[in-house]
Amino acid sequence: MFLLLIYVSISRIVYQDWAARRYIYCGPVIQNLLNEVFFQDRDDDAIRCRDFYEPFPKLALALIMTAIDCAIDEWHTGKRGRITFSETAYRPVYKTYLEDLNRFELEGLQHNILGKLQARMYRDGLEHAGVQYQPVTSVSMSKEVLANGVAELVVEFNN
Repeated sequence: MFLLLIYVSISRIVYQDWAARRYIYCGPVIQNLLNEVFFQDRDDDAIRCRDFYEPFPKLALALIMTAIDCAIDEWHTGKRGRITFSETAYRPVYKTYLEDLNRFELEGLQHNILGKLQARMYRDGLEHAGVQYQPVTSVSMSKEVLANGVAELVVEFNN
């Protein structure tokens, strides 16, 4: 019975529709915790350090799910116990979540599913913090500009 409760708890975390096991990695608990930790307000790190957090990092997503796992462990008896969230205790759990995310990424690589999910998590976090999403545009250098740059540095390094 205990293992069934753990399975149901984990399913509720990972799936948006846990009963039908649909929409993996879209469980509202994930986005809620992500919002509370990384997107509390306009001054939070995920907003100020956009280059690092957009799209929302896979490593941080695995860590969020590991923290949720720890919270479930605290309540496994029906009463809150004291569990220390430490690298030693939860490294295997973290590694499993990260490996699953890597496998999920490979499975959906053709459609960039994980990348799109990470981008959506970031945009939803911005919305939670009251920040309007502004797409970043970049201007690519022409082939001629890059070729000239290479030629200049070839001369520079050969002198």
